Amino acid sequence: MFNTMKNFKIILVGFIIILTSYCFLFSHEEKVNESFYKETEEGNFLTDAMRNVLETDIAFINAESIGNIELEEIKDTEINLDELLPFPEDKCIKINIKGSVIKNILEWSISLYPKKNSAFLQVSGIKFSFDPKKERGQKINSIFINEEPIDYDKFYTAATTDFLVNGALGYTDLKKSKIISEKSIRMDKIVTDYIKSLKNIDLKIEGRIKISED
Repeated sequence: MFNTMKNFKIILVGFIIILTSYCFLFSHEEKVNESFYKETEEGNFLTDAMRNVLETDIAFINAESIGNIELEEIKDTEINLDELLPFPEDKCIKINIKGSVIKNILEWSISLYPKKNSAFLQVSGIKFSFDPKKERGQKINSIFINEEPIDYDKFYTAATTDFLVNGALGYTDLKKSKIISEKSIRMDKIVTDYIKSLKNIDLKIEGRIKISED
C-alpha cells in the first residue's frame, strides 16, 4: 500500500511539472510578426515616420526591419526601440523612384503571399490591391499614390533604407533609383524625431494593402 501511494505521488508530481511547463511555454509563445505577410499597425507607424521626417511622397520598408513589438509599447512615449527596430543603425535615405519601378517592387513584395516573406513591404503614401491567384509579376490590380492613380512614367520621392536601395532581398530595381540627398538618418532617430512631432500616436489599419480578386 505504501509503495502504491509513493508511486502515485511520483506520477502526480511528474504530471504537474509537465502541465506547468506546457502552460509556461504556451503563455510565452512568441507573437507572430504579421508584417511578413499583411499590412500592420507597426508597419504603418514606421513608414509614416520615414515619410514624415524625410518629407517624401511615399515610404516603404521590408518586414524583416520591423520588430515583433506589442502595440501597447508603441503607444507609450518610452518606446523600446530595440524591439521596434531590429536594425536601428540602418540609414533612411531619400530617393527618386519611377512609377513603373514602384509597381515592380510591389509585385516582388507580394510574390510569395501568403507565405511569410522577409521582403514583404510595409508602405506609406501607397495603397494597392492584388490578386494572389494571378501569375507572379502580374498580381497587382491597382496602385494609388496619395489617393491618386499611379503614373508609371512619373518620378516620385520615396523614403526607404540604404539596405533596400543597395538591392538587398531581390530589390535590384532600386539600385537604379537616384539618391536625392547624400544625407541619411538612422532609423532610431527617424522614430524618435517623429514621436516628438506627434501629440498622440494613432495606430490603425487603413487598407493600404488589400486582396482584391477579379
